[in-house]
Amino acid sequence: MTTSATATHNGSPTWHSQATAAPKQTANPIVAVKTGEKEHPWEVDGITGATISSVAIANLLNNNASYWVPRLRANLDDFRKVE
Repeated sequence: MTTSATATHNGSPTWHSQATAAPKQTANPIVAVKTGEKEHPWEVDGITGATISSVAIANLLNNNASYWVPRLRANLDDFRKVE
């Protein structure tokens, strides 16, 4: 399987090409903040003494939300269909 951004399978873009070519958009990035300083829903309380882990979790959430939220929003009607 090829991993280029233009890869196709049966005329449709492959998962990898869609993932690498898709825009990443969320209203606000998910970020780690010091414990007790959280003011917004997109902020994640950090754990004292675990800054690297807190930032890693915030990055993981931000990257996945940036990937999935636009796709879910674009396909809400499909999710709402009742068969």
